[in-house]
Amino acid sequence: MSMKKLALLTFYALLISLPTSELSAQSGTRPFGGRILGSPIYCTCSNGHVVNVGPPRPGRFHFIPGGTRLYSFGNVYTPGRWLLGNYRPGTGNQCWIRVSHNSCIQVPNDGIMTIVGTS
Repeated sequence: MSMKKLALLTFYALLISLPTSELSAQSGTRPFGGRILGSPIYCTCSNGHVVNVGPPRPGRFHFIPGGTRLYSFGNVYTPGRWLLGNYRPGTGNQCWIRVSHNSCIQVPNDGIMTIVGTS
């Protein structure tokens, strides 16, 4: 395994181990908003990517192309951009990343974005 791959896997392992909010499944949505902190985590075994959003309404949220309604400038990838939207709590088990040829692990997050606008 190359050093670059090892560093990337170590980064993902550390990022995944960070605590996320324990939210119970609800039928409604909740607001979120803030700047994108760092690069997104691409769901290489599933669809979309997870972004870490800073204050004032922080969290880790899963964006799904075609499943999340996207408004404004459509930039849900670039660190430093502002996001504002709603997410569905309790749905944070949808993103999986590949860690080996035939193995994937789950990326914990607060839920799936239902709508999002960007700067």
